[in-house]
Amino acid sequence: MNKYKCDICGKPATVHITKIVNGQKSVVHLCQDCAASSGAAGELVPQIQEMEKAFLENAVSEARKEVSEETAQTCPGCGSSFEEIEKSGRFHCPKCAEAFGDKALTMIRQMQGGAMRHIGKIPKKFEGKIDKGAVIAELKIELERAIKQERYEEAAQIRDKLKSLQKA
Repeated sequence: MNKYKCDICGKPATVHITKIVNGQKSVVHLCQDCAASSGAAGELVPQIQEMEKAFLENAVSEARKEVSEETAQTCPGCGSSFEEIEKSGRFHCPKCAEAFGDKALTMIRQMQGGAMRHIGKIPKKFEGKIDKGAVIAELKIELERAIKQERYEEAAQIRDKLKSLQKA
């Protein structure tokens, strides 16, 4: 349902032209026929097409640049690319995390449900050595953050992890 009507004939408007001259804004709403007969659309369409073309060319160029930067970067320790690490879900050597910086941190957060510390299961031989209190406190903060950001599925997973740690 079109809420604008043509300023000339009253038909539903399909062309909307906004001009700002010396800080004064003027808006004109035209139907297809009136826009064609007034030549208003004819002046703008080539300009809009040029802007769209430039935007798309820039977007493609940026995407190619990002892909080439990602593929060019490898870990100095093991020679792995970030793509290989992402596919396997594991770092291949201790230098991988340093080599890929923010990308590595993002991957860790995704694996740990947003946390920067390990929040998964604790091996039985290390249960008494790991500070559960710190992990529980961090999980509570993550739970609050997930609820505030309305990420309820993630919040439910964090809640379940909290319950299992508190029982143990």
